[in-house]
Amino acid sequence: KDIPPHIFVAGMPMFEIYKAFSEYDGAGKGPIPAGIVDRERANIAAAAKAYGGFQHWCTEFEYDHLGSYAHRYCPTDIWRRYLLPLALEELKKPENRDKIVGRYVNAGYVNRFVGWVHGQWGTRSLRTALDEIMPLNPDVLVPFEWNEQNENTHFQPTVANGKTFARVLNYYRALLDRE
Repeated sequence: KDIPPHIFVAGMPMFEIYKAFSEYDGAGKGPIPAGIVDRERANIAAAAKAYGGFQHWCTEFEYDHLGSYAHRYCPTDIWRRYLLPLALEELKKPENRDKIVGRYVNAGYVNRFVGWVHGQWGTRSLRTALDEIMPLNPDVLVPFEWNEQNENTHFQPTVANGKTFARVLNYYRALLDRE
């Protein structure tokens, strides 16, 4: 009784539906076959039964080989056409109404020592990540930052961005608080 309860959150790999999306919908060959969507629905239902919530990744990277950064966040058709409807469907079930829904968000990640970077593009990366999770009415948003190598993951005010990121986060919080 002295130990507080733990909530386990699912960050689910969705390899089959991603592969199917690239072979069908993403290739212009029509929607993903119903059997594959049904298997993904079953995976989400099984995770909802086992876990206390979901952490959603609802954007992908758009590669920009000619730009300053390797890639940027962008909204995705797989999220909007398939994964978001499946998540909404599952969360509407009475047994899942108390599940916690969230997302880690960051402003960007620019590390000159690794190949995996995405730019801030002003506030576009942050706003895109937040815009795409809003239809799920998230319970938790984790503004995620680390800046040990000047990696541009910070939300704290700087000479370059002032309090821009704080204003963006406050705006989305007001939306979620119905203000």
